Amino acid sequence: MVFALTRAFSRKMIERKHGIILLIRSMTAVMGMKQVVVYSTAKTSIIGLRGSMVSQLAVDNIRINTIAPGCIESPMLYKTINQHGVIELFYRYAYRLEKLYIIP
Repeated sequence: MVFALTRAFSRKMIERKHGIILLIRSMTAVMGMKQVVVYSTAKTSIIGLRGSMVSQLAVDNIRINTIAPGCIESPMLYKTINQHGVIELFYRYAYRLEKLYIIP
């Protein structure tokens, strides 16, 4: 579905010689989690889609990028943490990001 929509919208952008595409991925694409293998696989494929389409669409002045919004504090997040014990994983991942992306 993501590929089909991206292709459809990019055709109009190619005609205009301008456009911006923003794809939503997930933190699970870079930090494995149990019980979400299919979801993680789908979200990881978005990174590959972006990489391939960047080289194809750049000549038509079309930018394409991905964003991983992260976790949203909610009852669903706490339920997941309690059921699967993934809180340590979130902390480890956040620590890695803090070391990689230090914002002054």
